[in-house]
Amino acid sequence: MDSEAELGSKQRAAELIGALSRLHGIATLLLTAPADDALWSERVRALAQKLGELQLGEPDAVLYLLYYAAVRKVERYSSHHALVCAATAAACAQQLGWDEADIRSLACAALTMNVSITALQDELVYRERTLTLDQRLAIERHPAQSVELLTTLGVTDSLWLQAVELHHVDPPVESKLEDMAPGQRLGALLRRVDVLTAKLSPRNARKGMAPTLALRDAYLGGRGTADAIGLAIIRALGAYPPGSLVTLTNGEIAIVLRRGERANGPVVASLLGPDKAVLVPPALRDSTDSLLQVKGPARIEDARLPIDHVRLLALAATAV
Repeated sequence: MDSEAELGSKQRAAELIGALSRLHGIATLLLTAPADDALWSERVRALAQKLGELQLGEPDAVLYLLYYAAVRKVERYSSHHALVCAATAAACAQQLGWDEADIRSLACAALTMNVSITALQDELVYRERTLTLDQRLAIERHPAQSVELLTTLGVTDSLWLQAVELHHVDPPVESKLEDMAPGQRLGALLRRVDVLTAKLSPRNARKGMAPTLALRDAYLGGRGTADAIGLAIIRALGAYPPGSLVTLTNGEIAIVLRRGERANGPVVASLLGPDKAVLVPPALRDSTDSLLQVKGPARIEDARLPIDHVRLLALAATAV
């Protein structure tokens, strides 16, 4: 029988899962049917605020649930992608020491940067052919079109609008984050996060990129050397994001529950033994132990089994 502490951990985990599911539903409504009224932008701000509150209370658990879904095909992809980007960008901005007002503007920008192509994004997840010319043009033009739409919807926050406008613009090679104007900084971080999370997400036309490879690209950016944004991403997510599958040196396949003290030493729970037998219950492992270190990413196909997120998140709460 579960102890009182375990029951409490499971209840908190179940409440968090329910809260994130509700936020996904709200994001879907806001992005698929943006209303031309004064309350729309306030609802987006309220959504960003609630997501931030969940992250403040359970930062790793929020990332775990969002990234677990992000590396799999999800319904309502566009709104889920918006949530993943908002949570990741906010976590990175906190690592960079940005003030709370800038982080909220950044989160709102992440939630709405693709508002002009929400339906197209949802469609393209299932597309197996190359893009049409019209689709390419819509994607190319969507930052400016999203800004235009947001303005008509009552958004007046200049940082929010600038970040959306610049989220597909690669800053000059010689520019440093600390030398950029505030809107440029937000746009530069949002661009890197957007590309990272898009690479992780599978499509009918391609598989998602392994988290280690996508994170390496995000860490190095387009310059081939680490910069402030790359360092913030690794500090915010670790080398293996919560929710991703990994292979341990002993041959077990595990799931990352939360970040560890070292980027390459996350807290994990093994799901399958070296013989691929299911471990019941999942076993908490110390990946800083030389025999249990993370060897590399595992494929989703290697661990197709039911995942009890409530149990796993409760297990994560017991890790020292």
